[in-house]
Amino acid sequence: MKKMLALVLALAFVFVFSGVGLANNFPIITYYIPSSLNQPSGFPVMIQGEYVVYVDKEELDGWHTTCIGSSFVDKHPKSTPVAVVPPRVVVPPKVVPKVVPPVVPRVPPVPPVVKKSKPILEPIYFDSNKSNITPNAAKTLDKNGVVLKENPSIKVEVGGHTDSKGPDATNKIISEKRANSASKYLQDKFSIQSDRLKVKGYGESKPCCDNKTEEGRKQNRRVEFQIE
Repeated sequence: MKKMLALVLALAFVFVFSGVGLANNFPIITYYIPSSLNQPSGFPVMIQGEYVVYVDKEELDGWHTTCIGSSFVDKHPKSTPVAVVPPRVVVPPKVVPKVVPPVVPRVPPVPPVVKKSKPILEPIYFDSNKSNITPNAAKTLDKNGVVLKENPSIKVEVGGHTDSKGPDATNKIISEKRANSASKYLQDKFSIQSDRLKVKGYGESKPCCDNKTEEGRKQNRRVEFQIE
């Protein structure tokens, strides 16, 4: 009688599990094992969505009525694995510091200093043993007079010269007369003050050319204007 009761209880457990499985339209696999097997490991373990239910019922007579029931295989469509996209690492653009050129203060250009050239006064020439101003000499003195008027600050040495003909003393006097004639011309025509004109006679002591030739002697009979 007790054995029949144990069998009924076992069938009841199987029915319960079978009912759940059938309600969900999934197959049920039921295993009956003797009470000597305490673990369900003696049976194949189902995979791919299946799992094993181990039911143990202890009866009064010391029997172990064991029922191992397999649940259903999941018939639902398997979810498609979602690819794990690693987070996008946004690298900020490299900021290159803008190089600002130094501000150089603008200095206005300094106008170049134009050095005024020294005025040029041309010499005049005389006939042999003469001290009077010739027409050609007058033209040159007119140019020199303009220069002296435009440059009122300059002073000039008016130096008379002769060639080597005649005595030295005579040539000395002739050279002084030539210098005085040139100075008087500038004072009378251009109102050049006398203190700006230093008159001096050198005679034949400072020839500029060779006195052995007529052309050389002609160049030596002169009055020169040296700006001091």
